[in-house]
Amino acid sequence: MGIGGWNDGSDAVELTQAILRNESGIVIPPSSLVVRSLGFYLIALVPLNYLVFRLFGKLEYAWLTVPVIAIAGAVWVARSAQLDIGFARSQTELAILETQPGYERAHLARVIAIYNSLSSTYDMQFGTVDAVANSLAQSKTDPVDEPLRFQTDFEEGPLLSGVAVGSNQTQMVRAEQIVDLGGSIYLDDETLVNETQYDLLDSFVVVKNAKDQTRLAVVGLCSAGSKTKLRFRDDAAVNVSTELPLQVSRVMNAFLADKSIPTDSSRLVGRIEESLPGMTVTPQAKQHIAETVVLANLRFPPLPEPKSDVNLIGDFRRSLTEPADSELQSEDESEN
Repeated sequence: MGIGGWNDGSDAVELTQAILRNESGIVIPPSSLVVRSLGFYLIALVPLNYLVFRLFGKLEYAWLTVPVIAIAGAVWVARSAQLDIGFARSQTELAILETQPGYERAHLARVIAIYNSLSSTYDMQFGTVDAVANSLAQSKTDPVDEPLRFQTDFEEGPLLSGVAVGSNQTQMVRAEQIVDLGGSIYLDDETLVNETQYDLLDSFVVVKNAKDQTRLAVVGLCSAGSKTKLRFRDDAAVNVSTELPLQVSRVMNAFLADKSIPTDSSRLVGRIEESLPGMTVTPQAKQHIAETVVLANLRFPPLPEPKSDVNLIGDFRRSLTEPADSELQSEDESEN
C-alpha cells in the first residue's frame, strides 16, 4: 500500500511516528538566554535607570519605573523563550509530499505531534475539501478512546474537532490532502525542471534502468522555477546528512534505498523546510517546527505488454450453464 493509502501501520507512517516521539515536546531555552536576559535586566534596572533620571534631574522618580522595567523584562523573556507564561504548547510536523510527473497537484500526508503542559482540546481546519484527518494511537495496545468530530464543508473545507491532549502529554494526528504546488516537477532528458513555488533542499535524483543498474545525481538546492542539468554518477551510494532537522534523513534514506525504487523508473527525493499551507490548528502553538519530505516520481516503469486471456468466452458460458443443467438432471432422476 502506497503513502496515500489510509493505513496507520504503513512503513512511512510508523517511521514518522517514531521520529516525532523523539522530536516532539518543548524546547528548553539555553542557559545563555537566562544569563543574557538577567544581565540586560540588571543593566536597565540600575545604571541605565539611574543615568536617565539623573540627566533629567528627577532622581527621586527612578523607583517608579522599577515595576515597568520588571514587567517589560518578563514579557521579553517569555517571547524570547517562545513560551506562554504558565502554559506551554508545541507543534511538531513531519510531512511527506508525493508528486506525479506533469501534475501541479500533489498528495500531502502530514503527521502532527501536539504537546502542551496543561490539558487542552484542539481543532484542525483544512483549506481544501478533499482533506481527511484522524488521531493516531500512541501504540498498538493504546487505541484512541476520545471521540472526535469530523465536519465536512464544501465552502471552507473539513474540520476535525475535539482532539484532546492531556497535561504534559503528546497527541499525534494524521492528515492527508491534495495541495496545489503552482507547477510540476519533471525530468526533461537529463535536466530537472522545478516549476513549483517551493525551493527543494538537499535533493537527490535516482534513476534505475531495466537491468536494475542505478545512477545517482546530487542536486542539493533546486530553487523554485529553476532548471538544473543533472550530472549522474554510477556510484549509487547516498549520503544524506544526519544533521538535518527532525531526522528527515531517515525518511529520505528510506525513499532512496535501492529496494524501494522500482525497476526502470526515476525519482527525486528532497525536502521543504516548512509546513505547507492548507491546515490551521487552534489554539496556535508558540513553538512550531515543521519539515516536509518530497518524493517526486519523475518516471514510472512502462506498463507490461497486454496478453490475451487463456480462457475463451465459450468456457465462461459453459461454466454458467453447467450448474443449471446438473440441477435439472438431478431433479429428473429424483422424480424417476
